Amino acid sequence: MKILELSEGIRGVHVVDQQGRIIVEKDAEVKSYLSDEARENLRGVWAAIFQGVLGKLAEYWGDPQSLHSKFSKVSVFGLPHAGGAVVVMAEPSVPLTTISEIQQILKNA
Repeated sequence: MKILELSEGIRGVHVVDQQGRIIVEKDAEVKSYLSDEARENLRGVWAAIFQGVLGKLAEYWGDPQSLHSKFSKVSVFGLPHAGGAVVVMAEPSVPLTTISEIQQILKNA
């Protein structure tokens, strides 16, 4: 997957459909600091954010172009794609400019 090749710090790419279901999931070949149960719980949280919060904000601010959240252990990039979204999990050291590179990959897909 081309997005994983952008940086060694990218840990996973998830494609979410309009109903919030993960339809494609590709993780880098590294050990996750999260348990399988924690990863599953977080999937639901991110789906809710993309479907609920961003959908409501779009009513007022227009369609979202990208979403970036940075925590001490992980950065999360979210981009709309094909009626759903692409969610990228990365190390916090991955630069914010990576979003534009991901957007270009999605545009060419």
